[in-house]
Amino acid sequence: MIKFFRKIRQNMLTENKFSKYMLYAIGEIILVVIGILIALSINNWNEGRKESNLEFETLSGLYNDIANNKIKIDNMISRDSIIITGNQHILSLLQDDNSSFNDSLQFSFGNINRYDVFFPQQMAYETLKSKGLNTIKNDSLRTQIIELYDETYFINSHIRDLKSDIYTNTNSILNKRLFTTKDIDHKIPNNYNDLKQDAEFLNTLSHITAENKNFLNYTYMMLEKTISVRDEIGKEIKRLKK
Repeated sequence: MIKFFRKIRQNMLTENKFSKYMLYAIGEIILVVIGILIALSINNWNEGRKESNLEFETLSGLYNDIANNKIKIDNMISRDSIIITGNQHILSLLQDDNSSFNDSLQFSFGNINRYDVFFPQQMAYETLKSKGLNTIKNDSLRTQIIELYDETYFINSHIRDLKSDIYTNTNSILNKRLFTTKDIDHKIPNNYNDLKQDAEFLNTLSHITAENKNFLNYTYMMLEKTISVRDEIGKEIKRLKK
């Protein structure tokens, strides 16, 4: 009988030790799982922070590039507007039988087929493409940036080519009739009155003027798009700073 109770007591002690061991083992497993979850959470937070920093840096670079592009476009508009105004003035004078040449017209005659060009700064955009366009999380903003560079600025590159073609193709017509004075931007007609009846010269001048107006209209649209995207990027940068 005593042996029987001793055996029962020993079994209870063994079972109690086993229960304690199981509880300890389960506790250890829970601690390990919690540790893993915390580590994953910290790692995810760090990765998210890295992505946010990369997005912020990329947007800051884009903002600076596009802000500089806006200044370049402003300068091109100013320069091309002066040329268009000068051409319109010459056309008006040549249609006036009583007009005569004066030295103040030298600059306008010297710039009839001259033009300005715009080469966008796009280092930040190239960096964005290399890092991945999805670096920018805002879908709408990402689309606007892509459209600005891959459509608006891309079309501008074709306009540059057209301006160059017009310049090349009209040089011979102008050089036959205009004499260069102190520099390339100042010319005087060989015979001002003859130009009034010179259909080739008048047609060329009117064509250049009309084309430049079209180019200027596109430049204004490009400026509007540039300002819009710049401002949207600015808003996103402010949001990310919070």
